[in-house]
Amino acid sequence: MYGPQGLTAFALYAPSNPGLAVDAATLAGWVEDFGVTMTVLADWDGAVYEAWALNDPDAYAPYPREYVLGRDGRLVYVDTNIDVDALTAAIEAALATSR
Repeated sequence: MYGPQGLTAFALYAPSNPGLAVDAATLAGWVEDFGVTMTVLADWDGAVYEAWALNDPDAYAPYPREYVLGRDGRLVYVDTNIDVDALTAAIEAALATSR
């Protein structure tokens, strides 16, 4: 829907518990089983996950984490809950800025 306007979406797999980590073949199986069509990146050592960690005491669960970066690369939206209206508004506002 927003791809032609310049939106790139991806999912990030990061094992939040090293004891529960999966291998690449298992991750690929999940992607296929769930019909995921966006790019899925693997953060095997959790470095990206930690770098983008939220220090919010109300963010009791690490997933989902939704981030929207503007065309300039700056963070314009972050949430730990699924709020489709807020996420849609943030995406549309970010896409409305000039290139």
